[in-house]
Amino acid sequence: MKLLGGRIKYYRRNLGLSQKELADGICTQATISLIEKKNKVPSIHILLSVCERLNVDVNDIVMTSRQNEIKRLLINVRQEIVKGDFLQADKLLMTLKQNKLSDNMLLKQFFVYSGLLDLMHRCDSDKAIFNFNQALNQHLLEHTPQDVVAMAGLALAYVQKDDLEYALTYVQSLQSLLSKSQIKTHLDKETALFVNYALGVALFKVGQSANSKVYVDQGLEIAKSKQTLLFLAIFYGLHAIFETDETEKDDKMIAKSMAEVVHVNLPRLLFEDKMISEPQ
Repeated sequence: MKLLGGRIKYYRRNLGLSQKELADGICTQATISLIEKKNKVPSIHILLSVCERLNVDVNDIVMTSRQNEIKRLLINVRQEIVKGDFLQADKLLMTLKQNKLSDNMLLKQFFVYSGLLDLMHRCDSDKAIFNFNQALNQHLLEHTPQDVVAMAGLALAYVQKDDLEYALTYVQSLQSLLSKSQIKTHLDKETALFVNYALGVALFKVGQSANSKVYVDQGLEIAKSKQTLLFLAIFYGLHAIFETDETEKDDKMIAKSMAEVVHVNLPRLLFEDKMISEPQ
């Protein structure tokens, strides 16, 4: 069993309690501090008393060994997707059964990664939309990076369906979500890569080329810093549409070379047949 100290801290703050107030009559303030900062597991009496004061179930603040195993597997799925090894990611994800996942956070991740594979690997926009919406329907106490990816995925899925009105709706919702400070704080570089990819494509498609280029440039810099071949291929390919003839040729060559290394269908990922005109 692993104690999730960060969740206890969140519940405590949500009730407007200080560590001292939470500890009063139960344990020392130092114990609460160790629980929140170091995930220190207290006695069962203290744990149950803390849960009672916070009005939460024990299952809300602990992770079982099985849940921890699933969490590690989902991390591996995510890593394979970022690397562009969609087949391996799919193989790993298929070892999980949705009805065996009782934790909303794990379910949210499961649906997000399923949606990404539907979108980027199988090109099944309808199934991707279903999975991304399922991810958003797994309600937690606050928005997570998975919500950001799901919303970005919905924008791209509607681009894939050539429904630009819906794509723009999700672009605007995504930009609104990204404006929230707590999301910005927890946004890792892998999530930022996908967000910039989605916004770069969707905004170009709806005719907002200048805004699109901002996200493409940001994504390319992150991909360079992470040396992520899949996203280097994607962003060099997208970058080519904004450049002069000579630079465009160089960017396309780099993008093609990167895509060959990771064995992905780059035109499909770039929606190339729909992005052949010059930016407006």
